[in-house]
Amino acid sequence: MRASALLIAALAFIPLDQAASEPRIRVTPIETDAFRAYVSGKGVVVDEAQAVVSDHAKLLCGRKKVELGGYRYGQDTALNNATSAQGKLTYTQDFRCVSAEQAAINAAKVNVGHDDKAVLAVTDKFFGARDQGDFHEAIALFDPDTRRIAEGWSADAARFNEEAGQNLGRRVVSITWYDNPHTLPRPGVYASVEYVGGYANVPEDCGYLLWRTADGAKFELVHEEHKFLPAGTVAKLSPEEVAAMKKKIGCAA
Repeated sequence: MRASALLIAALAFIPLDQAASEPRIRVTPIETDAFRAYVSGKGVVVDEAQAVVSDHAKLLCGRKKVELGGYRYGQDTALNNATSAQGKLTYTQDFRCVSAEQAAINAAKVNVGHDDKAVLAVTDKFFGARDQGDFHEAIALFDPDTRRIAEGWSADAARFNEEAGQNLGRRVVSITWYDNPHTLPRPGVYASVEYVGGYANVPEDCGYLLWRTADGAKFELVHEEHKFLPAGTVAKLSPEEVAAMKKKIGCAA
């Protein structure tokens, strides 16, 4: 699986030559035994941010178990290269401290089938809402943990829709199923739906949606990862460099 925790949106273009800086973390309480961590820095990647949050969570929780919640990762989503290249990457994640007994209850396994048709239907519903600017309906498909940290998602998506121009279409390239993956804090059956597409001003657009189901009928979105290369960037690169960049940001061929 691509991620070791739940996440919501990654809408950032990360230049190949972007210099990294030491990540900084800030943790604030949001309720009893529940916290929100903010990690920022130029060039900070998801795995690095997750490790920083995990280490701090273990210190705060002490003898209790750490349950990681949804996370949001990205930067300024403007298609202007100068703005995007200079922006600091930010990572926000919730976590909770729970007793060993509660952790065991929360870790109960889920055993349901894999229904490609059902997950494609909810994927179409999400993209339809996002493309048409119905962000209330789109956010309603998030699971409660990721919905709680969705502040700013609608504004990001609206700006992308406006600046990207005409949608030239997208296609699903793969569906991968995971049963109760040990890398995720919540048991369930997960489906990763990977896609590629493009827009008038964003010729290379890709990402994947990670859905979770506990009963095989209702699917909740625990992660939207959205990456892209704007037309202005593609125009400055050779075909070989475009291919290298697509590989770096995880766009399928």
